[in-house]
Parts: sequence; C-alpha cells; structure tokens
Amino acid sequence: MAAEDKKNIQAKDLVAFLVAIALTIAISLIYLGQEKALYWSDFNYYQIIAIAAARKFLEDPAIFPLLVLGSTGLNYNLIYTVPLIPGMLLVSQSRETFIASLALIYQLPYVMLLGALAASLFKEEESKASPDIIFWFQVFLALSLATLWAPTLRGYPDFGAASLVLLASLLYLKKGGFTSAKTIASIGICLALAPLIRRHFFYLAFAQALAMLIHQLYLNSTSTGGFKSAEFFKRSLIPWLATGMVSAIVLCSLGFLFVSSIIGNPYFSLYTSAYVSPFEGLVYLVSSYGLVVFAMACAGLVMAFRSGIVHKDRAVFLYSFAILSFLIWPVFGKHLAIHYTIYSDPFICLGATCLFIWLTKLEPIRLRSYVLAILVFFWSYNFVIGLSIPKESYLKQTEYGMLTVPMQEPNLAGRLVSANYGPIIRKDFAELNRLLDRIRTLSKDGKEVFIASDNGILGADILRNLERKRTGTFEVDHLKLVEPPMLDSRDALALEGLLTADYVVLARPFLPMYRPEDSRDLLCVLECFETNWQFAKDFEQLPGQFKLDRNSTITIWKRLKPTSPAVAATTFEKMRSFVKTDLTGQPRWISTDEHYVAHDRQKLSIFQVRLSKEGSENATHYLMSSDTINGAFKLTGRIDQHETKINPKNIKIEVLAVDAEGQVHKLKEPRRSKDDDSEFILEDRLESPAHLILVFSTTSEENKNGEGDLIRIQDPQIK
Repeated sequence: MAAEDKKNIQAKDLVAFLVAIALTIAISLIYLGQEKALYWSDFNYYQIIAIAAARKFLEDPAIFPLLVLGSTGLNYNLIYTVPLIPGMLLVSQSRETFIASLALIYQLPYVMLLGALAASLFKEEESKASPDIIFWFQVFLALSLATLWAPTLRGYPDFGAASLVLLASLLYLKKGGFTSAKTIASIGICLALAPLIRRHFFYLAFAQALAMLIHQLYLNSTSTGGFKSAEFFKRSLIPWLATGMVSAIVLCSLGFLFVSSIIGNPYFSLYTSAYVSPFEGLVYLVSSYGLVVFAMACAGLVMAFRSGIVHKDRAVFLYSFAILSFLIWPVFGKHLAIHYTIYSDPFICLGATCLFIWLTKLEPIRLRSYVLAILVFFWSYNFVIGLSIPKESYLKQTEYGMLTVPMQEPNLAGRLVSANYGPIIRKDFAELNRLLDRIRTLSKDGKEVFIASDNGILGADILRNLERKRTGTFEVDHLKLVEPPMLDSRDALALEGLLTADYVVLARPFLPMYRPEDSRDLLCVLECFETNWQFAKDFEQLPGQFKLDRNSTITIWKRLKPTSPAVAATTFEKMRSFVKTDLTGQPRWISTDEHYVAHDRQKLSIFQVRLSKEGSENATHYLMSSDTINGAFKLTGRIDQHETKINPKNIKIEVLAVDAEGQVHKLKEPRRSKDDDSEFILEDRLESPAHLILVFSTTSEENKNGEGDLIRIQDPQIK
C-alpha cells in the first residue's frame, strides 16, 4: 500500500474516531439534559462513590492506592473510580461529567473492541468490505443501540470490566490462540481483572474461556488426520489451563481481599429470592432489544456463516463467545437488571453487523437497496424510541425498573421494538421538597427516621440527593435516615431498624424494586402499621399526607414509647412468618441501639447496646437473639468498653426469655469468669421455644444517672 493511501486511511480513521467521541458526548449530554431526576440505589451509588474517591485522592494521594486495594473486599470497590478522577477534579462532580466520563472511558473502548472483533471476522474479498470499514461500521452500529447505552446512562461502570473480557478475546484471535507465554499471561490477566472490577463478570470471563476451549477443540478436530488427543493435550489444554492459573494467581495476589470476600459470603443463598428461571432471563434479554433486532442478529450470524463471508475458524470462536455470553447469565446468573444486558451485546452487535454485511451482497440490487433502507430506518427508529421520553400511542414499550420488576409490560407492537430507557423525569419536586422539610424538622437532635420505601419515587437516597441539590453540600449525615430491607433472602428483618427509629415514613402503593413476592420483608412494615400490629401501637400517625409521582401517598408515624422486649420478640416472629423465607442476612442478635444496615450483617460478632435504667421487662435498651432457644443452652459473651468508662464488674446483666405468646420469664443471672469480669456465662434450660433478651444496666452509684452509655458485647453465642 502506498504511503499516500496509508495517510488517507489514517486521516479517515482519525475523523471517524473524533466523530465517535463527539457522538458519545452528545448522546450523553442530550439525554441528561432531558432528565429531571433524583437517583437512588445502584443508579446513585457509583457516582457517589466516585465523588468520595476523588475527594479522598485530594486529601491524601499517597494513601489512595492502598485505599483502592483495600476496597476490593467490598461489594462496591474503588477500582473503576481511578480513571474517572481526573474528570471529576478538573471538570466537575456533576452527573453530566460522571456519565460522559463513563461513556468515553469505558463504553467507547468497549464498542471499539467490538469493532476490532468484527473486523477480524470477515474475509475481505468475499465480503467486499475492508477491515477498517467493518470496524467503524460496527462501532457506529453499536453506538446506535439503545440497550447498549442503558447501563451507562443509568450510571453503571460495567463496560470497564466487560472491555477486559473483549480485550482477552481480541488478544486470543490476533495472536492466533495460545501461541506464546506472553499471550497466555495477557489473556489470563484480563480475565482476572474483569471480575475484580465488577464481581459478576466472572460469568462473562468464564464464557470467554469456554469459547477458547471450544475453538481449540475445533482446530484440533479439523486438522489433517482428525482429532489427536496427545496434540490437543499439549498444544491446547495445557495452555488453556495455564491461562486459568494466571487468572487465579492474579486474583489471589492482587485481589486477595476480593477472593476472601467471595469465599466468606454465601452469595448463592443471599440472592435466592431474586432468582428467575432461565426462560424468564432470556425473555428479559430479548425484550430489551426487541424481537426484530434479536431476529436480525440470529439471521445475520446464520447467513454470514453459510455464505462464507466470515473466516470459519474465527467464527467458531466468536460465535461460541457471543452465544455463550447470551446464555450464561440467564442460566447461571439468574438475576435481571439493566446492566446485565451487557452479556447479550456481543451477540446482538456482531449478529446485526453480519446481517448488514451479508445484505450488501444480496441480488438483485433493487431488492438489496429496499431491504437495507428498511433495516437502517428501523434500526434508527429503534434507537430513538429506546432513549426517548415515552409518549401515549399504539406502541406500548417494555419499561424495566432497576431490577426485576417491569414498570410497564409491553403490548404486541411493543415487543417488536426496543424496551424504553428514556430519561428519568419526576413531576413532584414541590411536594417532595415539602416532605423533605418535614423530615428535616423531625430529624433534629439526631432523631432516626425509617424510610419504608426504596424505589425511584421515595427512598433514603432520593431524600439525601434532594438535600444535596438544595444545599450544594455533599455530606448530608445530619439526616438520620434508616434504610429498609429490599430482598428477603439477603436482608435482615426490618424490626431492628424499626426499633432504632423515632419516626417511620410509609408509602402506598407498594412499589418494590424486586418482585413483590421477594420483598415481603419490606411489605410487612406497611402491614404492621396498616393492620395495627402490637408493635404499631408504640407509634401514632401524624396529621397530613404527601402525594408523589405514581400516585404514591406518604404518611409519617411518630414513636410514642419504646418497644418492650415482649413486643419486640413477638413482632420478630410475626415478621418472620410473614416473610416466609430463610433469613440468610439476619445477624444472630438484634439491638435497640445498633447502626442498622439492611444487608451484609450476617457475620456481625460485636453488638452495640446502651445501658438501661428500667427494670428488665420494661427495658428500653436490650439485645435480642434472632433464633429461638429450646431445651438446655449455654450463653457466653464478653463486655467490651466503648464510649464509657464503667468497669465491666459494675455492669449488671439480666436475661429474659420471651415465648411465642409474649410471656416473659426471667432467668438466673449469668456468672462472671473467674479471670475476667467482662466475660459472662449462663447455663440454663427452657421448656418451650423462646427468644433470649439481654439487658445491661449499671450498679455503680456514680453512674446511675448515666443511662445511655454505649457498650459493646463481643461474640455473644448460644450453644
């Protein structure tokens, strides 16, 4: 190729690249310019974490790398924030900067990697299209797919992890398989880093690894002389296993905290309530793009392979990867959410590109022109209606919520086109501001407010972000908002949060993020107050209501008196019966004074409680066992001083047993260890199932007026 031709190609590539950047920024800003939203939960967390990370970086840049490494053991780590920090510090910490940064830094490289994979798939002579043309066609085709945009526009950084898996695929293809130790190491590192950034991409990495194995089996079986097991073992299986070993080494070294978290948390049982069948998962993915686009992708993959315009050996790998990626999440991941559609993007994008390239060879020319014009028009229309504000028409699109609950089921016409991921718009800001003013007044002096709602209309995040918007201040800790449980199998019962609450905010209708049958832990809070459970009698409804979007009616209840141990125990059992599922996230003890978090509490070993001044049966501060005890038992634990200078020997411990009928039985006082007054032991027997209640008070004369001192109880156990 002449030097002048190369310069022309490079100039065209540069122009196309700049157009792709401009288009990416334009779509992000135009979309956000239409939103009138307050974000919540996952739509909110990643931006908040990125802002916090940027501020930490400014405070102490030297310690920041250690902070990032330490965060790998958390559900939401800081790795994805590192490339975003320059934009957050140099431009702004606004939603526009955050989303545009996600789109440029994570999404655009992802679609360019898709373009590179597509360019390597086609034979230039048979397809009559150069790799450069196919590359940029795939890039712009992907950028005009509404479903591909949805995770980014909702604030997910997931394309950063997905790009690493695509990079591993591209390295595998470009290097001709496992041709060198460097290639094996590079692929292994990419596949390890993907789940380290976003945990669930372990499944996509596994799909890529399985596709490599299928490809190696194909190459070996089609070689001269047929399948040779010894050669496959030496040239394919051992390098494939070595790739896995590299991934394991990277994860166990750089991501040792991540691995510890995976091993230490029962994720499969925590999320069982959210599981859907593989069929439901596949329907979700197909509906995300629309039946027509899905059919286009399927037809494209088949016709391109049959017509011979693709390299057969490369097609085996890429087709395997695309199909496995599409299937693996519904089959094994079993969750539904907007960001999981990333698993199906390679199948849809590569398949649609195959169809368009194949159609350029269709004869006669007039038929080809008509078909291409119709498909281009539909693809463009699908993109526009996928990201536009929905309007009333004959076309009723699918509208997905954040998680498993569709906000709107489609009609027949709506199933043919993309789901709607239009800008989030709320029209109730005046009423919401009025509600916030009321809650700000109520939460003075550290009063706790339990928000019994967690959706796009009302939740703790909604109120915090409204406060940020009004005050221009990032820190809003003065709003003491207690968040509710969302998912039955993952979260603790709402009772502990309610025990700490001075006010409870209820919302009707019930609009959970998960399916209603999987959110009964939250529903039982509404039932408790609306059907006047004994627990609700400790509260009174304040006058006035608030009307928010989606016909939501908000009421506020004020605590009149502390909840007694007997009522707490019977309410716990009533809630557990109402939820009807295993409480994997439930801690062994609940406290009237613990900092309540709905999930990630099952491994608690230290529990906070305040000293009580009242008699044991009327105690206002106590610990209660989550399990019921029947028969002989041994209770052990240790008092750890915290924010109090009271000597452990001056702390009295009373133990009550509350049965299913609410009958209270006082047990004998625990004895102290001979060597350490802070350790206590009680051996006793119960004749019927009952919860144990631990009440702590001071026997020291100088501290008798010091009720409310906070103490910590280490590792209380019942055997």
